[in-house]
Amino acid sequence: MLVMNDSISIQQARNRKFWPALLYTAGFLIVLQLIRAALDLAAVRLLPADLPLRSEWSFLITFGGLTLIWLLVLRPTRSQLGLEISGISRTSRIIYIGMGAILLLLFVWAAFIDLRLLATNLATALVLPIAEELIFRGYLWNKIENSLTGRWQQPLTWAVTTALFAVWHLGYFDAVAQNTPSEVLQETGLAFIMFTKVLIGGALGLLAGLGRWKTQRVYAAVFIHAMWNTFGR
Repeated sequence: MLVMNDSISIQQARNRKFWPALLYTAGFLIVLQLIRAALDLAAVRLLPADLPLRSEWSFLITFGGLTLIWLLVLRPTRSQLGLEISGISRTSRIIYIGMGAILLLLFVWAAFIDLRLLATNLATALVLPIAEELIFRGYLWNKIENSLTGRWQQPLTWAVTTALFAVWHLGYFDAVAQNTPSEVLQETGLAFIMFTKVLIGGALGLLAGLGRWKTQRVYAAVFIHAMWNTFGR
């Protein structure tokens, strides 16, 4: 009985960490969106208007810079990002190598078709998935998961990170407003476009989160995100 009571007390104490972790997560995401917006604005203003592949370069600078900044500031470990190699079975290693090979083939295929398509794929199907998955299915997944315990630990982590990922897309309103043709904005409205992005983000978050949940690594989530962006845009 004493052991059971101690176990319940530990579980309750750990679950009380959930709300502080969620509050930290919300603040973290707000700061990231502010940094992203600043990097995006700087890229738009500093890159020459006649620069080849200007939009792709801007994208790479924005999300590559965002990822480097928060990783260098917080210095999370591989374990905190879901990138640990130890403990991965041989079968899983083969699957991960296969996923990497598929992405590589897609990039080679794009290079033969059009260099702009290759640049677009590198930006939206490589840099963006890595950037967002390290945040959501890596760092924040670990943060939420460690604030919970019990049989609902994994499902709740999946649900919370999916909801956060969906809402995260609202922070892209500045980029959407800037890059969407004015006639489309007038016809559909920015609010409807953002609502659609939240729904799409939620659907992607469910799939990527399922990959993270079942493999306990972020690699599968990155692959799912990359394939979604490659064939879904």
